[in-house]
Amino acid sequence: MPKQNSPKRILKAASKEFSLKGFSGARVDDIAKRAGINKQLIYYYFENKEKLYTAVLEDLHNRAEEWIDDSPDEPGENFKYWLMLHAKDQTYLNLVMWEGLELKAKAIPAQDQRHASYQKSVEKIRSKTGPAFWPSDLDPEQAFLTWLSMIVTPFAIPQVCLMITGKLPTDPEFLGDRAVFFDALSKHLTQEVPVKT
Repeated sequence: MPKQNSPKRILKAASKEFSLKGFSGARVDDIAKRAGINKQLIYYYFENKEKLYTAVLEDLHNRAEEWIDDSPDEPGENFKYWLMLHAKDQTYLNLVMWEGLELKAKAIPAQDQRHASYQKSVEKIRSKTGPAFWPSDLDPEQAFLTWLSMIVTPFAIPQVCLMITGKLPTDPEFLGDRAVFFDALSKHLTQEVPVKT
């Protein structure tokens, strides 16, 4: 009989293994061991490794939806919210980075759901253009991509962050410096740029 809460335990263990080793490097045996279950339960609930990987990404994007809903509207606070969230747990970022390295021309798992999630963020920027958020002359998709890069880059290439700042992205001093930078940047973002005619 399946253990209680096995699907959640499997997803948690799988997300950790996939984030550490990528899809290709993660082994079902290791996921089962991390979850403390028999590997047959993984096949019972998810059929195969590919479907488990897709389920992990779907689960993380469901959580990302909650993060988006909880994120502050004010730019400086918004930047700091996401910075601290990813500093606390880099599982999601690691999964996405591995995916980018491994996918090449393959289909993107859970693409429709994930696209909708990203579009929700784009719409949040679009609906708050001008003084309340990003200046209205900036394309919302490009603004979101730029925002994402500013949050993710130090965690994606921590060695470069270390060489530039002398600190790793999880260092409390770096996080403090980054928060000060985001506060200053937000003052610039909330000044409406006149649209040329």
